[in-house]
Amino acid sequence: MKRFFTGILTILCAGALLTGACTGLREAKTAFAAQTDAAADTAEKTLTKDELSLLVPGSYEQYLPLSGANGIALRDGYIAAADGQGVYVYDGARYRLYEHNSEVVQLEWNEAHKLYFLDENGALYTMDCTADTLVAEDYGLSCSSFTLADDTVYYAMSVTNTTNIFDERAPENPIKKLSSSVTTVPCLLYEHGLLYYTDGQYFNTLHLGTDMQSTVDLGTDIYDIALSGNNLYYT
Repeated sequence: MKRFFTGILTILCAGALLTGACTGLREAKTAFAAQTDAAADTAEKTLTKDELSLLVPGSYEQYLPLSGANGIALRDGYIAAADGQGVYVYDGARYRLYEHNSEVVQLEWNEAHKLYFLDENGALYTMDCTADTLVAEDYGLSCSSFTLADDTVYYAMSVTNTTNIFDERAPENPIKKLSSSVTTVPCLLYEHGLLYYTDGQYFNTLHLGTDMQSTVDLGTDIYDIALSGNNLYYT
């Protein structure tokens, strides 16, 4: 998935009830627009010709030329970057390259620095990046997209015109059925008992183990999402 984030909104009180969560998100969008205008005005005042300087990488991990970047995953100083059929892994000291047999489209770390990645054929793989040699192992699961909750995989699967979200521990029962008319691949993220997922132009927060869910209409199809603190980035 391409990660060129063009939108940001602040998630307020992620564990709050449905009405409060939706109201907070809509207010955050307005607040962010005002902050963006203010930042633009400041940039015009401060970035004068005399103050501009050449920006260069300050450390080894900041520089890696890519030709067909599809995604990046970061965790505890470890970096993984998908570049076409290649996966670059940075372990705090150097970059190493694993060459796959098809294009890699999604990456995610677990807590033990094992890398999970999805290829264009819908096959999920894992790779122990603490080992001396990078070797991918077939996870035995096919999906359209996925996310990790510790070592549990939540995934979306599309069949014909139907897309559902599953917990790998109970693959016979989808935890969510998505709109049949949606053609974009659902994005999934897990954090602190919350499963975030997209359904076309809708951003959803599902409280796992309960029936509580909040939904925000972002007005356009969503192709990728990322969380950082209380901020949601999406494109």
